Amino acid sequence: MAILATNEGSGQNRMEPIESGTHIATCVQMVHIGTVEDEFDGKPVKGNKVRLTFELPNELVKFKEDEPEQPRFISKEFTLSLNEKATLRKFLDSWRGVPFTEDEAKSFDITKLLGVSCMLSITIKKSKKSGNAYNDILSASKLMKGTEAPQILTEVIEVNYQNISETYSKVPNFIREKMVLTPEYANCGFVFPTDNETPSNEPETESIDDAPQAEGTKKDLPF
Repeated sequence: MAILATNEGSGQNRMEPIESGTHIATCVQMVHIGTVEDEFDGKPVKGNKVRLTFELPNELVKFKEDEPEQPRFISKEFTLSLNEKATLRKFLDSWRGVPFTEDEAKSFDITKLLGVSCMLSITIKKSKKSGNAYNDILSASKLMKGTEAPQILTEVIEVNYQNISETYSKVPNFIREKMVLTPEYANCGFVFPTDNETPSNEPETESIDDAPQAEGTKKDLPF
């Protein structure tokens, strides 16, 4: 299914932030959250949100001594807008290395990002709510010439309201809590069952405008 853009843990279980800098990453998950209420300049606004998750194959962590190391992940939420001032458009322009034309920006299927590798610029910020340090993705860019991304270890998956009954287990509980407040969820005819929280290799993040092997390198960007 096309997703079109148009013109958590705390305490001892909280993971340490990923080191600031530029990291090789591959987009491995895309979750269509749906229409949520936000605040801009002190005024309520609504936005159709999507969450992109990237695997960092060179950032490995071991959760248990008897288990192999696993890659870290980082995610970022975007409003599905390609207005010239929109965060998503600036992010994709930087990743592509070529700005969208106005004709291209009229409608773009962002599922084309799945499985595509890039260089992510990551920083560490401090939460105003909790005081904890968390990561934010500043920008993306193409892999440097001659650089190949390591093979990813994560299943590449799109979660949308057409396949939610088969894919919901891949969605962390704190994202499900956002999804249940959307009209898209209310109209999809599916109810999240009560089960254990989905494990996550992500550091703490905040909402700002985070298996079978698959290839982690694509020399020519498909978007």
